[in-house]
Amino acid sequence: MSQIFEENGVKIAVNKNHATPEKTDTFYNPRMTICREISLSVLSAFCSELEDKTPECLDAFSATGISGLQWKKHLGHKIKVTVNDANADAVQNIKDNCALNGVEFHQNVEIKPGNDQNGGPDVIDSGEKQEDLSKVEVFQADANVLLYLRSFDFVNLDPYGCAVHFLESAFRNTRNGGIIVITSTDVASLYGKCSHVGLRNYGAYVVKTDYMKEMAARMVLGAAARCATRCNKGFEVLVSIAVEHFVLVAVRICRGPKYADAIVPLVQRVLHCQICEERVFYPPAHTPVEAPYTLLACDCTQKYPGKTALDLGPVWIGKIFSCTFISKMLKSARNLKLSSRLCSLLETVHCEASCPDLVTPRTLTNHSHPEITDEMRGKESGLYEGGQNESLIEKTHNQTQGCVNISELEDAPITSNFENVETTKGVTNISQGETSSSLKRKSEALESPEGGTVAKKRKPQTLSVEDPVPFYYSVHRHRIKGVDLPKAPKLVKFLQSEGYCASRTHFDPTAVKTSANLSQLKAVLLKHCKTVDTT
Repeated sequence: MSQIFEENGVKIAVNKNHATPEKTDTFYNPRMTICREISLSVLSAFCSELEDKTPECLDAFSATGISGLQWKKHLGHKIKVTVNDANADAVQNIKDNCALNGVEFHQNVEIKPGNDQNGGPDVIDSGEKQEDLSKVEVFQADANVLLYLRSFDFVNLDPYGCAVHFLESAFRNTRNGGIIVITSTDVASLYGKCSHVGLRNYGAYVVKTDYMKEMAARMVLGAAARCATRCNKGFEVLVSIAVEHFVLVAVRICRGPKYADAIVPLVQRVLHCQICEERVFYPPAHTPVEAPYTLLACDCTQKYPGKTALDLGPVWIGKIFSCTFISKMLKSARNLKLSSRLCSLLETVHCEASCPDLVTPRTLTNHSHPEITDEMRGKESGLYEGGQNESLIEKTHNQTQGCVNISELEDAPITSNFENVETTKGVTNISQGETSSSLKRKSEALESPEGGTVAKKRKPQTLSVEDPVPFYYSVHRHRIKGVDLPKAPKLVKFLQSEGYCASRTHFDPTAVKTSANLSQLKAVLLKHCKTVDTT
């Protein structure tokens, strides 16, 4: 006997044992509603960028078909939807659910090969395309087989457990400029509870830490980067979210060996202090690091005997958010009238993504002095100067929690760190860490030998650079005895008043994301918080 569930206007019929994938072929987890809404908002934001183009979208592990049906209901003829599952009973359930929602479908038995490696995107005949847009395409095939034989613009990978086994095929045939959404639910290995499983699947060693959720996202991105480079592709990270029992990341594909080479240095190890949980990325280098303990901002190795630090990773050290794309996701979520929980989550993620825009050179490099000096109060000019990013920084400074008012940004001109991959012919040197403003300053008008001027030479941007504000600090974990602990929003204000960039983080409601190191964070607490008598 089946049960009927309704989610975002889509009805599905599933068996009573739908929550146990080992006992049913029609697996449905109501707790993953927020995950499906995130994927829908990513796809909707992607469609808003394409204008007149119609992307081919694949839900590689459909089970009940609920994700693909939501895409078709909310986006209609803007997209071509393909749903797939390897199980025959699941495919039959998908057909039944299509009929339940009044959606036409057609099942394809033969997969027409289409390779994105050398020939570029497949061209679909306009008549065939118009016919396909009115229906949902249903496949029964192994996800790897389908991904190797067909090219897509949007791929949603949401298997039961680890998604790393399907990354190679996804990166091989996803079209240039397309998006891959990767959802991993094997949190035991990602959060360091089963380190040996994480090492086997992701090629990275992690332990349980206070910042394990962001480490998990970087772990997935590190594995994705290694797969992408083997396919001569790079990517830009659009969003990374870890809530409840899943980790979701979305990346935009950029085809070409130069882009693949650009992200190779962005997979590095993390030096983690076991005493205070201070952490730092190893620098991208081919030579051994002398005295690695000096990289940490703490002095635990001098206070305690033995080896006080661990090498974790390798993981992704680049940025894990695109502020511009997240604002489009939030706008799409509101237009589609998705849940208030999703909108609240995206608002927090947008604040978190805006945090690195306020980083100054001093806050990045000064790790050894916990006391607050005038230089630490942000008197230097920021990395982003002038241009369209200036208004974004000024607005961010004026916010109480270091985030941008989304309603003000919707009509404001904003620039993306991701350039048109079809017109860009190269990348800058990752080690130079050039920002968009520095590229603009360097691309001045060139003088010709005759004394005239020639057209400005456009220098391409990097796909990503090292994240200036990685990870976060748990306020409860690092509380000081005898000091009244403030709420996270108030601590964010304290840090901003001292010249650091700071924001809340969706990874941990009791934590703050800041450019200050742990010693500087404690100095801010001592300065601004009341002392209490513990006797």
